[in-house]
This record gives sequence, structure tokens and C-alpha cells, in this order.
Amino acid sequence: MKLSTSIILALTSTVISATPHALSRRVADPTGVQDAIIQWLADIAAVNNFLNIAGNIDPDAVADAMAVLPMAMDEPVQLMNLAGDVLPTDTQAQNAIQELMTNFPTVPMALMTIAMSGGDQSVIQTQVNIINDIRCEIVLPNIGMLFNAAAAENGLGAQATPPGPVVCPNPPTFADGS
Repeated sequence: MKLSTSIILALTSTVISATPHALSRRVADPTGVQDAIIQWLADIAAVNNFLNIAGNIDPDAVADAMAVLPMAMDEPVQLMNLAGDVLPTDTQAQNAIQELMTNFPTVPMALMTIAMSGGDQSVIQTQVNIINDIRCEIVLPNIGMLFNAAAAENGLGAQATPPGPVVCPNPPTFADGS
């Protein structure tokens, strides 16, 4: 029980410390935007790798979930880094930010459930499915939308929607519809 309380407190402090800077646009910083996108893509890749392995009856899923948890908890930090790099009047980007803020807690909580599952494969598979569903349908498309908005506001080119785990039905596309 102490472990879950500690993780919940860490997640809460991560989200609180990642609060947008009044959601007002900062001075253009193409390097900062590119760095945030690169870091976020690394976090996504680590979580995807976990999901691809855990989805195939991973005997190390408990330890692997704990190992990938910091990356999942870093995603809201990268969200807040990019949130200040889009215009407050960009409705599509602001909607993506809100969707991500609403849905991000699901992934760390599911990872914690896996970590506390004692290796019960039915629990692990249920939680992997929950993570896959939310990432494929909501999180990754909204990240792609935010990548494009922040990139456009900072003079960078179009960004592809980040790829998901192998179970995601659609290959990555450009979030701006191209």
C-alpha cells in the first residue's frame, strides 16, 4: 500500500509541477520545442516497447512496469513544455492539451496496477489493453496535434503523429490531416 501511495503522490506532484505557465505563449524557441518533441518521442518509445512486450505474456511485466513508469510520468512534463508554445487562440491545440491532461493519469495508474499485480497475467493483460486503447484512440493523435501546433508556431516543419504500440490500428499520419 505504501508503494501505491508514494507513486500517486509522485504522479500528483509531477502534474502539479507541470502546470502550464498561465497557458500564455512564451517567446519563440524552436530548439526548446524540438528538444521537448524528441524527449517526448523517447518516452513514447519506451512505453510502446513495454506494451509490445507485456502484451505477449511478459514474465517480467511487474519489474518492467516500474522501470517504464518514470517515462510515462515525464509525458505530462513534456505536455506542459509544449503547451506554452502554442497560441491560446489555437482551439485545436488547446483542445488537444485538455484531452491529454484529462487522460494522462490513466497510463501511470495502469502501470502501477501492473506493478502491484504480483504477476497475475489477467490483471496485466487488462491494464495493457486499457493503456493501448487510450493511447491509440486519444493520447497519440492529440500529441501529434500538439506537436504540429507547437512546431508551426516556432517555425518548424510538420510533425508526424507518434507511433503507438503494434496494436494501434493506424500507422502514424501527419496530425494536420496531410
